[in-house]
Amino acid sequence: MDTEPKGVTTKYIVGLIVVAFIIIGVSFVGGKRSAPEKADVDAQEAAENAQSAEAMKKQAAVEIDYTYENGFTPDHVTIKSGATVKFVNNSSSEMWVASNPHPFHTDYPGFDENQSVLKGGIYQFTFTKMGNWGFHNHRRPKIGGVINVK
Repeated sequence: MDTEPKGVTTKYIVGLIVVAFIIIGVSFVGGKRSAPEKADVDAQEAAENAQSAEAMKKQAAVEIDYTYENGFTPDHVTIKSGATVKFVNNSSSEMWVASNPHPFHTDYPGFDENQSVLKGGIYQFTFTKMGNWGFHNHRRPKIGGVINVK
């Protein structure tokens, strides 16, 4: 025998449906609230990436001057991996920047100008391997320096 009146079962079903709608509504509205938070996190990450890129640009602005009288100035620099060093010939003599040792240039493969440049000539190289990399002027091998890549 079923002692429960028919209206009570209907009330339970209606109540369960109402609770289900409330749960669905709360999760839907709650999901929309998190979108601005995600946008804030994305904006913060974008700002940090922009600052990092700007720092790399500043880091990449390393310039080494070469003169016959003074050699490479500065002759020792420390940079971050991925930075570019610009060698500028401010001498009336030839400059041919290359990795040590002379004459093989094998310590850092690829770090070799492969030709001489005259006054005003520029050689740029981007360092991606960490370490201390000796270099010299192939035309005056006793004149050189060190790039420390961290």
